[in-house]
Amino acid sequence: MQSLPFGELGAAAGVGRGVVVGLTVNYRPWVKGVEVPYLVALVELEEQSDLCLMTNMPRTACLRRG
Repeated sequence: MQSLPFGELGAAAGVGRGVVVGLTVNYRPWVKGVEVPYLVALVELEEQSDLCLMTNMPRTACLRRG
């Protein structure tokens, strides 16, 4: 845990589900070794709706619409 002016900051396991609220597809190989197209998503986490995580979206991710 790291102590900050507004409280403690640490890591916790999540349930692994959320809602994609934003998505972009990068077709340019900006980083050597990263395959394109590279998907970057903004995910609203299921366990805390006001918390979003910016992450890559693997092609093997289980996504569904709705």
